[in-house]
Amino acid sequence: MWRDARGPGWRARRRLRFTREGRIFVLTALGIGVAAVNTGSNMLYLVLGVLLALVIVSGVLSEWMLWHVAVRRSLPARVFAGAPYVVEVELRNERGAYPLVAVEVEDLRVNARADKRCFFLRVAPGGSQVAVYRRTTSARGLLSFSGFRIVTRFPFGFFEKSVHVDAPDDLVVYPAIEAVGRLPSGAALGVSGELRMVRGAGDETLGFRAGTPLDSLRDVAWKLSARGLGVVAHDRGMPEGALDVVILDGRLGGDAFEREVSRCASLLVHGVSEGRSFALECRGVRMPVSPGAGLDEALRFLALASPDVSRETSAPSSQALGPVDPRASA
Repeated sequence: MWRDARGPGWRARRRLRFTREGRIFVLTALGIGVAAVNTGSNMLYLVLGVLLALVIVSGVLSEWMLWHVAVRRSLPARVFAGAPYVVEVELRNERGAYPLVAVEVEDLRVNARADKRCFFLRVAPGGSQVAVYRRTTSARGLLSFSGFRIVTRFPFGFFEKSVHVDAPDDLVVYPAIEAVGRLPSGAALGVSGELRMVRGAGDETLGFRAGTPLDSLRDVAWKLSARGLGVVAHDRGMPEGALDVVILDGRLGGDAFEREVSRCASLLVHGVSEGRSFALECRGVRMPVSPGAGLDEALRFLALASPDVSRETSAPSSQALGPVDPRASA
């Protein structure tokens, strides 16, 4: 969503700071002014007038650079702890006649020091420009952004003028993914001796559906897709009970719980990449996960999960992978 720099309360959100060069320039102008008053020299008065004119021009032009400016950020769809990701910041010049020159945009996070700036040298009238920065978040959980700080030192660098733009946004950082090796295969369990088909990563085709970016190449119905219908995928079926369950033990605490969460997320991500279907279970809640759906919901649950400190922590860990008997959840 675009955020306009000149929204409500714009004047209260502006800031002015002298740069090092600006302080030297102003002190020089004051010294020349004192000398001009003491000596009455017309030449010193002329130099003082030129210096003061430059200060006025610098103030007006730097203020003008902050007018009619809009900014927005684009966050990645999936972010994992410990892995670098890219954030896009787009700046739009809403003026129709004059370019935007030498503007920096600082992306602000909640309760964190601002450390990322995107510099825009020139944005054409009525146009926009995209800059990116790279970040790595070490811990899983919710990462909150508060807004932007638009900064300019145009044209002479005497002043740094800025305006704060509110742009709240949240990014869920998924748990870190680790290597898990080859996953064991689950057993297909029937219900009362009868194998019932459910949607999953099996070999039977229950029908057809619109394809998604998560579908593997083996699931694409190439003949139907070639008829101009878009990407069409097989709606696969598998015997009910052939799911593997990944159990998150909420009774653990501290680093053990974090390792458990990372292990569960790794099993789900690597398993889904192999075309497998799973069920994530924690505290009696079971979430289906398949190559077509459910992975992001499960990863979000793991990213925001917290240990149940009210229960005993001496119970054995249950992060192992094993087959799910549908009769157990009936």
